[in-house]
Amino acid sequence: MRLAKRFPGAFSIALATLSIAWAAGCASKAKQARGGGFARPVSAAEVERLESAGAGVSSSVPESTGLDKMSPEEIEGLADTHFRSGNLHLALVEYEKAIRSNAGKPRLRYKKGLLYVAGKAYEDAVVEFRKVIQQEPQNALAYEGLGLATFHLKRYEQARSAFEKALSLNPNLSKSYAFLGILYDYQGLHREAAEEYRRALALEPDNGLLYNNLGVAYYLSGDYPRALTAFHAALNSGLPGKRGYNNLGMVLCRIGRYDEALEVFREGGDEAQAYNNLGCMYLQQGEVPRAVLAFEKAIALRPGFYELADKNLRRCKLALRARAAAGEESPAGPTAASPERPAVPGD
Repeated sequence: MRLAKRFPGAFSIALATLSIAWAAGCASKAKQARGGGFARPVSAAEVERLESAGAGVSSSVPESTGLDKMSPEEIEGLADTHFRSGNLHLALVEYEKAIRSNAGKPRLRYKKGLLYVAGKAYEDAVVEFRKVIQQEPQNALAYEGLGLATFHLKRYEQARSAFEKALSLNPNLSKSYAFLGILYDYQGLHREAAEEYRRALALEPDNGLLYNNLGVAYYLSGDYPRALTAFHAALNSGLPGKRGYNNLGMVLCRIGRYDEALEVFREGGDEAQAYNNLGCMYLQQGEVPRAVLAFEKAIALRPGFYELADKNLRRCKLALRARAAAGEESPAGPTAASPERPAVPGD
């Protein structure tokens, strides 16, 4: 297989996150249901850092020169350097050289498997991780890698089994706990998901993404006080982007603290987005007259931008007129602002 075809997309590595879709409009309804070790020169954390930096995959593979006299360890180090810099194609070339020189050493195959996960070549990753497991049946990281690859292939039962096996061999793998949490959320088992995220956080107590996952699990199980605490912790831990602010704003709305929610929504976007999000929450909770005011404010702040807000506003007014004609005072507006299914980078 040509190298250019082995990485069918942008550089990506799975790091479990959950999110609630907001910003440009109300979210849609939830979809029904994301021994040997890895040597220090390239770590899973560094792969995740490369993803966040937007590292790409080279479309061509220059010929290596002057490498014939390098030792297997030097070749491996060169491969690690390419991997760390995001040049997956060159890294693959050098890992394969190192594997031939070391008779398929399991550590090298593990790195190659993780490289395939980074390049979204998940079937190839499965092959490599299985080879590692054949050689080292007690290799916990190989099982975790197998879990990552099968998760992205949507073979969720295989992924769950692999993560559980990894943890049975090494109970200190935070990523395996985090992905088990994602899998439980996919099944609607949000309390069980929260327990897995708590286990991951015991190993990574400053991980804002894990706190966000925990908050969403609490939110989906209706435990709003704990969700509030978790989203505050996510922001305090440096959760990037607007996800944490929007999720925190949702919880504040759920417990009736709308003024605070509006301020938090402003932190996650701009004034128009904040009023649009607030309108979504009013709709979700059946407060149609207040939703009307919020959507009107969003549209006034940015005319023409919020097509969805305008559509919801028109539906609100129709509902108000229909209910008023029927003698009802508290119309329940159109459904909006439902949490999405758990989202994993690369989906």
